[in-house]
Amino acid sequence: MTYFLLDPEVPGEMGPGTLLDNGSHPPKVLHLHFILTNWLGDDLVQTYPCYMVTEDLGKRLLGAGFTGMRLTPLQNEISEDFGLFCPGIPAPVFLWLHIEGSPGENDLGLTDDARLVVSERALKIMQAGQLAHCEIQPF
Repeated sequence: MTYFLLDPEVPGEMGPGTLLDNGSHPPKVLHLHFILTNWLGDDLVQTYPCYMVTEDLGKRLLGAGFTGMRLTPLQNEISEDFGLFCPGIPAPVFLWLHIEGSPGENDLGLTDDARLVVSERALKIMQAGQLAHCEIQPF
């Protein structure tokens, strides 16, 4: 099976409600508070070391039965600047995409430095939505 390394857009940052365990590198995120500032519209986004998906992509990923992942809610917040950067665009609700698989073995996996690796079939599901601002390269 073919695998790909993805580097999604970063449309915001972790908020003060984020809880981190800095005992490892990358740090383990225990609670994710994400502040959306400037979204270009992709269904897959990141804020190191976390990945998030829109509700639509989350449903498609779950429906496909991929290995190496699970979804949970996160604390979504919209920055005051969002309306300036994205006028007239409704802010999405993101879900936290927990990557628990091994890269090159599961449909979704993380490298040791928290880079996302997906199978070709997972990439096709992701590309069925919006993924225009994500760098994609062979793994």
